[in-house]
Amino acid sequence: YDSLHGLKLEDALIDALDDKCVPDEVLQDMDVREAKAMSPCADSGTTVPPHLRNMALEFLATLAHETRLPQSTWFQMVAILDVYCRRHKHADTVSRLPATCIALVRMLRKVDKARLIERVLPRGDILNQEEASLLESLDWTIAFPSIESWLSTYCTRFNVLTQ
Repeated sequence: YDSLHGLKLEDALIDALDDKCVPDEVLQDMDVREAKAMSPCADSGTTVPPHLRNMALEFLATLAHETRLPQSTWFQMVAILDVYCRRHKHADTVSRLPATCIALVRMLRKVDKARLIERVLPRGDILNQEEASLLESLDWTIAFPSIESWLSTYCTRFNVLTQ
């Protein structure tokens, strides 16, 4: 039984969803993680004006391209930046946005286990501090559901259910 959608699924379909790693439990987990990340109680951070957010996203896109960060991480970067801005409680969120973007890309490059291009992502105390601030504000969690992860999961489920 698909508890999210009120459908009765056959065992074969349930097994097929499990084989593709998209069972009901994945959707439920993503729903809980997204609700926790974007909950009103987490909304104690600084509101970033839309035009500054757009500039930060353009900067992130440029950094990701220059460092050859996989395109698949784009939506993850956006989700992390949004959650960080909602949670970061210091008044300097906006002024440190460029350092935050660089620290975010550096952090995701580490996860990707790829070599940093030092001329694009310089080292420095402020970047190390910003990376630590990112991780602390995010409760050391960098895997938030994004538009891409929701769509990918639902598309995979749809493919399984329509075969």
